[in-house]
Amino acid sequence: MTACSKGRVGGGWIIDAAWIQIGEGENDIPAINDPDFVPVGEVDFLADSSLVIGIKVNDQIKAYPLSILNWHEIVNDNIGAIPIAITYATLNGSGIAFERRTANNQVLFKLSVSGLLYNSNLIAFDESPDNAWLQFERRAVNGSIIEQEVTNKKLKEYPVIEMNWGAWRLLFPNSQVLTTKTGFNRPYQTYPYGDYRTDTTVLFDLTVPLETLPRPIPYKEKGLGVIIGEDAKVYPMSLFPEKGHRIIHDEFRGVPLVVIGSQEKELIVAYNRERADGSVSTFSIADPSMLIIKDESGQEFNVLGETIDLVSKEDLKPVTSNIAYWFSWPAFFPNVEIYE
Repeated sequence: MTACSKGRVGGGWIIDAAWIQIGEGENDIPAINDPDFVPVGEVDFLADSSLVIGIKVNDQIKAYPLSILNWHEIVNDNIGAIPIAITYATLNGSGIAFERRTANNQVLFKLSVSGLLYNSNLIAFDESPDNAWLQFERRAVNGSIIEQEVTNKKLKEYPVIEMNWGAWRLLFPNSQVLTTKTGFNRPYQTYPYGDYRTDTTVLFDLTVPLETLPRPIPYKEKGLGVIIGEDAKVYPMSLFPEKGHRIIHDEFRGVPLVVIGSQEKELIVAYNRERADGSVSTFSIADPSMLIIKDESGQEFNVLGETIDLVSKEDLKPVTSNIAYWFSWPAFFPNVEIYE
């Protein structure tokens, strides 16, 4: 086992502590606690190919460049009145946003990078400081919250969307963008892990041996995983065209899905296509440049699943999902399915 965490991990874990490993020291990757933003039009440090994670909460839309998140992994932010943590696990390529307070007692906190990893995924600490949260599993895995008589040991999740900067500034020209004024001196134009994004290595051992993973696609290819209950289904980026887009109609564990993707925009999103009246919609493209889709009645939706019909205000229902490197999905979901 690589980089064993012996000496830094005590008891009380609800995951196998033998597989918890040290990626960095506890203070080596500092979270951003005082984020600075500028309008899209003032951004001068991103190329069209740069990736960003975006989020919309109420009427506010923000983008967080991966070139910054690669060095910090967590941004503790407030979007309107909602305390949000944008988390990005650099080693498995997964971005997920959480509300920074527990669901039951509403204790507000900031998240920090523990330096500990499980299946190359981020374990975050809160300010308790004994609670530990495993990002990919979206749950507490150690700390006082485990012992509490609470029904929900997960943080409230907010949907995020990942795409390249060229697509983002076209689709969301009025959004705000995290800047490099982080309070830290980091070479944000440099990726901190060399060739890791494109090579075949996984730096830390997985709970499932790497050589036994199903490998219909490269270990580091990104794909959107849709999580229903305890199961996941992955839609690899290679399913989608290098130019233009593709719409996939699918069903997983009884949930009808629509998945929209584009290699050109480096974007994959998924929504539940069941409507409030119980009907199940099918979709086609309405505006390819802006990725506007429409259902069989002509009702149109943007890439966030929001209706742009002024009469009907029924948005598409989100599903629990995130983009990550392929190797993460069978490591966390041994029975993972792949759309082919």
